[in-house]
Amino acid sequence: SGKSFLLNQLLQRTQGFEVGGTTRACTKGLWIWSAPLSLDFNVGEESLPVDMYFLDCEGTNSLERDPGLDSLLATVSIFISSILLYNTVGAIEEKRLEELAALTLLIDRIAKKNSELGFDIKRDFPQLFWVLRDFTLDLDTNTPQDYLDQCISEVSPSALDEASLQETR
Repeated sequence: SGKSFLLNQLLQRTQGFEVGGTTRACTKGLWIWSAPLSLDFNVGEESLPVDMYFLDCEGTNSLERDPGLDSLLATVSIFISSILLYNTVGAIEEKRLEELAALTLLIDRIAKKNSELGFDIKRDFPQLFWVLRDFTLDLDTNTPQDYLDQCISEVSPSALDEASLQETR
């Protein structure tokens, strides 16, 4: 769905993470770009140097591997990232919202278990950025945020029942 291409663009490189022009996945497992992108973040009047590493993760729902690997790769990515790009093609679909709901439920369960042990790990979870690739619908006068809010509000709680979440996992 273009994750590797997007990462190459963020790194300002024409080559880097492997990309292909087919529907067959290029990325297997997790790959990390070895050289950090050094940035300065302004916090108040102070400038803080930050090294940003880029991680490329195999896409979900591959027909070529065990679905259990999807959850494992997503979990590892979440725990080692400070920013998570969720890249999908086209308009927002209920299936994608259910996947994000399942991911949120997993994070909540992990955080609750750690909280019972005296750890507050929820503050360390990455920020989520949802990238809609090849999105061609006319939003009229709505903003992208309005569109996202509308899509989220249309998901019924019954759509997130345990059987549905189990299937998504």
